Formats: sequence, structure tokens, C-alpha cells
Amino acid sequence: TILGIATGAALGMNGGHWVGAPASDAGGLPVLGWSRSGGDLRVAHFFALHALQVLPLAGWFIARRKPAATGAVWIMSAAFAAFTVYVLVEALLGRPFLPFVG
Repeated sequence: TILGIATGAALGMNGGHWVGAPASDAGGLPVLGWSRSGGDLRVAHFFALHALQVLPLAGWFIARRKPAATGAVWIMSAAFAAFTVYVLVEALLGRPFLPFVG
């Protein structure tokens, strides 16, 4: 939730989702439309918000198989958070998430 708010705030304060690229979605990643020519703040926001769906589901699956394995959920949460912060920093530096896909 905190990362979702932080990435949403970055989107709002930036005045758009483009960083270091023309303000156009033309030529973006297929389906998602993320910029391939510069940073796109929507990428970090996407991962931050979908963590709210992925992590509880992963925790439920892990708890069903091995109830005492709560450490795995913590590790997965930390990895998701670290990845989200990484893609946010990359976008703020004007670097595209997947420049060569498509």
C-alpha cells in the first residue's frame, strides 16, 4: 500500500508518466503501452498495486503447503518491494523498463 501511494504520488507530482522521453505513448510496449524510449512511472505503480494481489495469494498457497513457512512470504514481500523501488528509480532516471521488447 505504501509503495502504491508513493508511486502514485510520483506520477502526480511529475505531471505525467513520462520521464526523459517524448510525451507520447506511440511505440510503447505491446499491450501495456509502457515507454521504450524513456522512463515510465506506470511500471512501478503497476508492480506496487499488483503486489496487493500477488502477495496474499502467495501467502495463502505457501500456508497451505507448509504452515510454518511464513519466512518465505516475508522474503517474497521484500523482493517485490525491492524490485518496485528499483523500477521506480530507473524510471525517475529516464531509463525504460524493457527498451528492446516489441
